[in-house]
Amino acid sequence: MGDSANRTESVDLTGTELEADQQFQRAFAKYRNGDLPAAEQLLLNLLLAHPDHVGARFGLAMCRLDRGDAATATEDFAAVLKRDPRHHDAAFHLGRAFESLDNWESAITAYQLAAALTDHPGARAGLHRCRSRLMQNQRLSGSPVNRPDVGVSANAGGLPDGPRTVRKIIDESRRAERGDLVRRVHRQARYGLAPVVAAVIILILVQFLPSILTAAIRPMFASGDNGYGGSSDYSIMVAHNAVTQSNYSGPVTLSLLWLLLHVLTWLYLAITLIMVPIRTRLYSVDLHEHGMDIRVGMLRRRAQFIWYYQITEPPAYLRNITSYLTRTASLGIRYNNTASTAQYAELLGIGTPRQVEEIRGYLQACIPPERIPMRGFWT
Repeated sequence: MGDSANRTESVDLTGTELEADQQFQRAFAKYRNGDLPAAEQLLLNLLLAHPDHVGARFGLAMCRLDRGDAATATEDFAAVLKRDPRHHDAAFHLGRAFESLDNWESAITAYQLAAALTDHPGARAGLHRCRSRLMQNQRLSGSPVNRPDVGVSANAGGLPDGPRTVRKIIDESRRAERGDLVRRVHRQARYGLAPVVAAVIILILVQFLPSILTAAIRPMFASGDNGYGGSSDYSIMVAHNAVTQSNYSGPVTLSLLWLLLHVLTWLYLAITLIMVPIRTRLYSVDLHEHGMDIRVGMLRRRAQFIWYYQITEPPAYLRNITSYLTRTASLGIRYNNTASTAQYAELLGIGTPRQVEEIRGYLQACIPPERIPMRGFWT
């Protein structure tokens, strides 16, 4: 009886674990497809039956962080770290959550832990950002500026030791590696709305073109008889109908031109609307540990990988009238395309101003250690 009970309990436990794993995989699939509410509900149900399921707790925290509930996400990430103190992904995303809440001190502590547990370039960039923001706030408030001690490295900069440089990898293995993917960004869809707005304005102008022409022609026929044997009102009617009515028996050429202009304007508006999401997906930038992969264009597609040691100067943060209206920002990169010449590239509308500042800070931290061993101090 006892042996039979033990065997039954073991089978039940195995079946429960299998069911939990299947439910976790379903939640992961929902999360991967962007269905955050469904993924969150599946994970909550899973945690009701298995409160100690670390993967489910971490997944729940990611769902909440991605949908903007950073405050609740910090509690879930902390619960994951309590169960598994070496969960470096939980530590890194805990830093992200605290950073989004402008809690710089807690974010620094979380990024410190992530950097100490693994060689995480995102944690190094996060430490750099949060330390800069914290010191900036101290300056603005008039309080003494205390440089936060990261405490995970003995280097003078206070940041953890970074990954091996490309030069070191080449010396050791005789090959260059891009390194892990750190971040992927696309051009923001709203940045592409400027051509749509222009098309709408043109369409409005074309719509009111007959009235504009009528107002312009009226003074020319204000003298009365105009050669048609009628009054000026008749002449104005002729000019107006010539532009607006395709069935008018008078100057058919103007009528057809106006109709063609109208059709082309609507066609241009439709094309610009279709191209907005297409350009968003086709324009991408992948940030790796040792370089960046830029993909642009559709009919003339171009993909180019730029090593960080090729970048000749700190990236420039850019905004124009389109950026201000769409709440986006761009990044300017100047790099050596040959040994002695430089080329300039603009990564247009790749994120919000804050996201672009984060990317700029990451590149500023990566470029000198990569460039100096390859090109020297004075290049």
